[in-house]
Amino acid sequence: MKSFNPASLVPRVVAVIVAMMSPALFAQNLPPVMDEMRAAEQLEPDLDRSTGKVVLLHFWASWCIPCRDEMNSLAEFWRHEYPELAEDGLRVVTISNDVRDKDLERFASEFELAFPLYYDPYSRLTSRYGVRGLPSTVVLDADGNVVEQILGGQDWLATGFIQRLRSLLSGGDGIRRDQELDLKVRYNPAR
Repeated sequence: MKSFNPASLVPRVVAVIVAMMSPALFAQNLPPVMDEMRAAEQLEPDLDRSTGKVVLLHFWASWCIPCRDEMNSLAEFWRHEYPELAEDGLRVVTISNDVRDKDLERFASEFELAFPLYYDPYSRLTSRYGVRGLPSTVVLDADGNVVEQILGGQDWLATGFIQRLRSLLSGGDGIRRDQELDLKVRYNPAR
């Protein structure tokens, strides 16, 4: 029988303390993905707490190949870029259109997802926000108005994307005046 060595707990305790101190966790004020997946009906009350913030609603599904392709980029964004942007008023919420919760749990475990996750098997939120395909990202301004929908996978770490978010957070619309752009749907052929 092995004897108990308290020093073996140190790495785990340090990891828990670091996770608890993460600005992204404070900024989100939502449960971690694997502790509790939130039902679609819970999004409205949670969005009410986001008044005055720019919100990205990212729609995806585990069976969607482009969604799978962009998931590492989104996970890296969440770990590295998001904490600072969250302090400036950004909120990112992901909404899965998976039909079976077991598929969603397996996918979240495979990609080690740590961001807030809503489960929308009946596509109520997808319909409500006029999502036309997966993956899609709906951008809500600080007043809760839809200002843009990005249809297709994206590089969440791209300099242009980060600059666009910073512009939205600073109160600008991030659009050059000489640019024709449909703010409701923008296709992202980057993939």
